[in-house]
Amino acid sequence: MSFTKKIVEVRITLTSGTFSGSANTKIIRGLPVKVEISNPGFPAMSSATISISGINQDDLEALTFLAFRPLTYAQGNILSVYGGDEETGLSLAFMGNIVTSVPNYNAAPNVTLEIEAMAGYYAKLLAVPPYTFKGSIPVASVLQDICEQAGLVFVNEGETKSILNPYLKGSPLQKIITLANSYNLNIALTGETVTLKSSQGNNRVVTVLNSNSGMIGYPDFTANGIRVKSEYLPTVNVGDFIKVESAVPKATGLWSIISINHSLGAHMDDAPWFTTIEANYPGGL
Repeated sequence: MSFTKKIVEVRITLTSGTFSGSANTKIIRGLPVKVEISNPGFPAMSSATISISGINQDDLEALTFLAFRPLTYAQGNILSVYGGDEETGLSLAFMGNIVTSVPNYNAAPNVTLEIEAMAGYYAKLLAVPPYTFKGSIPVASVLQDICEQAGLVFVNEGETKSILNPYLKGSPLQKIITLANSYNLNIALTGETVTLKSSQGNNRVVTVLNSNSGMIGYPDFTANGIRVKSEYLPTVNVGDFIKVESAVPKATGLWSIISINHSLGAHMDDAPWFTTIEANYPGGL
């Protein structure tokens, strides 16, 4: 493992309203923090749990958002987690809507702020009219309209497929899931961005994992394929490939990522800094 000073920065941004000092973004850095990020791949949504110690009382008050008013809080509050070190700088590890943010006084005076966040949470809750169109329309145009309803960013990576007479109901997220399932679309939801990937060709990233590139221990086999633990890998995504090089029989080869979990920590003893990947054979087992 590279022995550099690790940095975890948490940013909470209000789309309406401000914190004290008239700022709409609260940046938390330099405090003991632990982050667990889960990305099971679309249509499931990535999520994060964050525990931060050492926040003063006024900031705890401002950062407390409760789950019994989910639509109100999810609409206005975006949580971003950045990870890195003093040499390479920071990169985005997670972005999503706050589900809950509450203080935990059970270990006082060591009070922690416990945050749960989920990508696309507001888009899951939002009630909007059905989407309908008579005739043929590019699927990218449909997704663009749906994303605009929920305040999501839409990116088309070259998909040209058209669909006929679409009728979609439910929340914006449910509409996107229905489209993906009905028309065999390759969609990724990352933070507040919906990406439609081309069904033609394959430009997926390949990351080599071995003892020299940061792999920790040895791969394990699962019911779906393989599990590999590595030093934190911010650039891998569900759907990308990993090329495993290991002494474990049958583990060496090309695998397709089906889920990713990141464990990050800073300013605490035994702070985690690793990524766990589950993958299967590209063509299935």
